[in-house]
Amino acid sequence: YGQFLAKQSHTLEELRSCSSPIYQLELMMVGRLFAQSPELYSDIMLAQFDNVEPLLAQYQDTFASTLAKLKASDKAALIDSFADAKAYFSDSTAHFLTQSRSLLNKANDAKVLD
Repeated sequence: YGQFLAKQSHTLEELRSCSSPIYQLELMMVGRLFAQSPELYSDIMLAQFDNVEPLLAQYQDTFASTLAKLKASDKAALIDSFADAKAYFSDSTAHFLTQSRSLLNKANDAKVLD
């Protein structure tokens, strides 16, 4: 995701200025990753590639499927896909909402969000 953002025409300041607090936290986590050693993360990715290659292919297929639905303006299929993902998270959504709200409040109190 960080590699994708780096290739876009918008600066991080522009993204932060129009982003929600939760997206700002996401940007911070992505930025944290890329503030670390490229050599370390290259080694980690290469060491695990055989284990994750099928998952990466499935991830790529999911993006291709979503892109096809968007190109076709297939709102029903997009809603179905969202509903499938929502069902996967369903048992944890209340907990995740509580946790993320707590993180947002703490980040806001610490003045780390714009």
